[in-house]
Amino acid sequence: MHPTGIRAETAVSLLVALLLAALPFVVSPGGLEKFRLPKDVVFGVSATLIAGIFFGANGVRRLWKWRSWEGLLLLAVGYLVANSLWNRRGISAWAVCWVVGGVLLLLAVSRGVPQADHPRLWLVLGSASAVNAFLALLQYYGRFPLLIRSSGETLEGRLTPAGLIGDVNTGGFVFGLAALMLLYPLAAQKKPGLRIFAGGLLALNLVGLIITQTLSAMLGFGVAFVLWLGLHGWWLVHTHKNPRKAYGLTAAAMGSVVLVLLVVFLVSGTGERITGAWSAIRAGDPTEWTAGRYPVYLITWRMIRDYPVLGRGLGSFGVDFFRYRTETDLSRLTMIDQPGAFREAHNDYLQVWEELGLVGLALFLGLLVIPCVEALRKARVSKDPKSVYRTGMLVLGMVFTAIACLAFFPFRLSLTALCVVLLLAGLRSIAHQPDEKTHQPLPASQSWRWRAVLLGVVTVIVLYYGVQHLRANSEMGLAAEILERGYSPSLSPRAKRIYAETALVRLRRAEAMSPIYENYNLQGSANILLGNHEEAARQYERAARYIPSPEVLTNQAAALLAIGQKEKARRLLETALKYNPNYPNASRALEYLKSSQN
Repeated sequence: MHPTGIRAETAVSLLVALLLAALPFVVSPGGLEKFRLPKDVVFGVSATLIAGIFFGANGVRRLWKWRSWEGLLLLAVGYLVANSLWNRRGISAWAVCWVVGGVLLLLAVSRGVPQADHPRLWLVLGSASAVNAFLALLQYYGRFPLLIRSSGETLEGRLTPAGLIGDVNTGGFVFGLAALMLLYPLAAQKKPGLRIFAGGLLALNLVGLIITQTLSAMLGFGVAFVLWLGLHGWWLVHTHKNPRKAYGLTAAAMGSVVLVLLVVFLVSGTGERITGAWSAIRAGDPTEWTAGRYPVYLITWRMIRDYPVLGRGLGSFGVDFFRYRTETDLSRLTMIDQPGAFREAHNDYLQVWEELGLVGLALFLGLLVIPCVEALRKARVSKDPKSVYRTGMLVLGMVFTAIACLAFFPFRLSLTALCVVLLLAGLRSIAHQPDEKTHQPLPASQSWRWRAVLLGVVTVIVLYYGVQHLRANSEMGLAAEILERGYSPSLSPRAKRIYAETALVRLRRAEAMSPIYENYNLQGSANILLGNHEEAARQYERAARYIPSPEVLTNQAAALLAIGQKEKARRLLETALKYNPNYPNASRALEYLKSSQN
């Protein structure tokens, strides 16, 4: 292999390892969105850099192999772009760029990371999530000691027992998948030190999975773990000369699987939840056994039925869901009382169908199933048991992901999407293993230099916008904290005005850096404090256009009441209560409005 290709593969493997190690811990303590947005930025910049290095060293020829899956992938990306242009949704442009970045990362990792490095990458992810599980233990037994405000108060909200990952479902997915993939080095490697290390990481990740109490991740892990038993039994029979010993080890593994599942299910309370869900199914109460999400699925299904073939556009779910909830007879459905509004369907299959139509769903499923089929076909004729074992583990990882998608959205979050990219890249690498010798890296030349320059330009552009996004998020976080202090009843009017003006300066600065829709809601609150009610109403209206929720509509109604537009304020409050009849601020405001009109 040419030295340029060796250096590129080494760089790609190293950068992917660094990304897997760092992404679970990427947060913005001073920002408004402390977890998801910073991870999105780091993921986008890293995907651009990794794919660019691979492109620069190898060109397009080694990246693309025009076969069934690559052709389907190109068709899917083309459909995604065309669908977004057709629907003309304002928020789909960022979503399309994010998906394209993930696709390029997938192709670069599947071709640029040697097969021998893929198991090591899972060890890196398992190590990072194990540290996270330890931090989750600290939070479980007391207050989480990191991520505190300048006032010394520990951050709450999305800082859940999942630790720095930032979300219970995300934590459950990562812990469960990492624990599953750590079974390979634990069971298939011969080095005692590596097996002990993998076993320790597996135990910590199982502890993290138990703490999150995420039912979909528990069930996914349980199903994949039981299927692993058959794979491991096959491995023992094919690698041991003594069949009796192989069967004995298989029986021991079966006992271990039963014991681990009992511990995980009993300690986490999953057994009781499954029993309760089964009782709810028998009683005909789907809301109970879906953890309150059944009404969300019903509304999503109505949205699908209205646009079944082509969907409504990527990233359109949140706005359209709010409209269907409040403008149709679906407002009679009882949903769980939660702050804000649903932005995801909590079922990736339904949401892909709703946003991209039946065509998009078919492409989505094909892109997930075909790599498994092709890798398994290659494994059937392989003479290397270890390669077959590794293939089986990756397929089990996809089984886990498929089950998690029934109640979660792993393809829409940077950390979980990175895990899925690693699964698919491993499967594609196995499927094309014999072809690697026929696709050598391009020799260093003038064209390589031009590609390197292009890589540098693209990376700088993406990095610039990413940094601006993070700076805007940080400014908004500081502004939100200033506004929270400014609304203190103990402050004088002059002090409140100073707080509001300071926050508004930061918010306008953030808006100039990068448009984040929550900014409009905060600007509305700052203008309310300043007494600029007309401007506040305008800003709240901008926020409601992109992130409608009972809170935003109630804020807008309060601003309209201050300028005498009572009828419009009443309609907004009624809409907020159609979405969430239990929202107290809207109820109180509507009662005040009715009493003032009597």
